[in-house]
Amino acid sequence: MTVAKQQTDEILSRPILELKDFSISDPETERIYNITREAIERFNAYVEDFFQTRYIITEQIEALNHLNDREKLEEHTESLEQVVMRIDEIRTAMEELALQMGSFVNLRFE
Repeated sequence: MTVAKQQTDEILSRPILELKDFSISDPETERIYNITREAIERFNAYVEDFFQTRYIITEQIEALNHLNDREKLEEHTESLEQVVMRIDEIRTAMEELALQMGSFVNLRFE
């Protein structure tokens, strides 16, 4: 198993925040609910970008392994490590958010 493959296997599941359903009694609550929903959707899209980047870099590393281009392989491996670290940071932030706002949001993994 390559280093890149091992690193990407460490993060198999994608964290996703979901806003819980609850009854809305007034326009102000509905406005806040909608703002929160939109923020969660943007946050999930942000996370998805990192997972896509991780996937692309992993494919590039696998291709570079066959070309024996050590310099580019090292560059891509470093990039992958940075992306994996960022995903870990985001996952931790999402877990903290779900704990702090457990009445309003769920955190699930795909």
